[in-house]
Amino acid sequence: MDVRGKISLAPLAGITDTYFRRVCKWFGVDFTYSELISADGLYRNSKKTFLLTNFSEEERPFGIQIFGKDPEILSNATMKLNELLPDFIDINLGCSVKKVVKQGYGSALLKDFRNLKDAIISVVSSTRLPVSCKMRLGYNVDKGVKIAQILQDCGVSFIAVHGRVATSLFSGKSDWESIKKIKENVNIPVIGNGDIKTPEEALSLWEESKVDGIMIGRASLGNPWIFKQVKDLIKNGKYEKPTLEERVNVLRQHYKLATDDGKKKENIYIMRKHFHWYLKGVKNIKMFKERINRTTDYSEIMEILDRIEKNG
Repeated sequence: MDVRGKISLAPLAGITDTYFRRVCKWFGVDFTYSELISADGLYRNSKKTFLLTNFSEEERPFGIQIFGKDPEILSNATMKLNELLPDFIDINLGCSVKKVVKQGYGSALLKDFRNLKDAIISVVSSTRLPVSCKMRLGYNVDKGVKIAQILQDCGVSFIAVHGRVATSLFSGKSDWESIKKIKENVNIPVIGNGDIKTPEEALSLWEESKVDGIMIGRASLGNPWIFKQVKDLIKNGKYEKPTLEERVNVLRQHYKLATDDGKKKENIYIMRKHFHWYLKGVKNIKMFKERINRTTDYSEIMEILDRIEKNG
């Protein structure tokens, strides 16, 4: 799988589900990842966990991201994922949420290189699919290169590097100089990630760091246009921002996709956060938000969107 020159959607737990990923594909994202999936849950054949692996053909190239620490469990989970035929398998080495790290998962694996190697090799040796890793810079910024080289030596095909240390969550600035240094010291493709808020920043950071590709996460929330905008900026030196009409229309299509035209009531709750993201900054949006947060009626939601569009 060639990731050079490509833009990917970062995996975000509870957000980048199959519906959002498909919307991003409409606007040119090159490849996507599943949400964070527990290897332990796959090992136990948890139905809830396996639901997170669902994807559609239009999302390809698509990777399933897992987290875990036990080599045997990771190997078992990987063999089960092989049957689902994703395009690649990704190992999460970047999640710094306390409850994840406390159990030794995510960025906690970056503390002990021996355990890290065992975990990565267990996945690589259990599949013919490309294996990637999404990593942070470790617990010390100077360890980033060493970690990346370990992953390369273990047979990882490419890495996505978030430019923060494991303890910083999203505080401070993403260190793209360290990402650049990693790129200069490994032979596998490196994808840069962190603090890309605008197409201009995406292009600037991409060019300055010399990474092979970029990954966009939080900046895509309510703004799937950003992938097309980056590509337009590269190709034409300019891009267009969506009008209110376009924002409402894509949100409407997102609702239809996620709720199956209102049949999947449970997904109406999930869509509330997307409503807020898509329409952030719209005039008089507060009263519409209050209505959206109260209703589970699909027809009413469509009527609210129509009113927002007309009032714009």
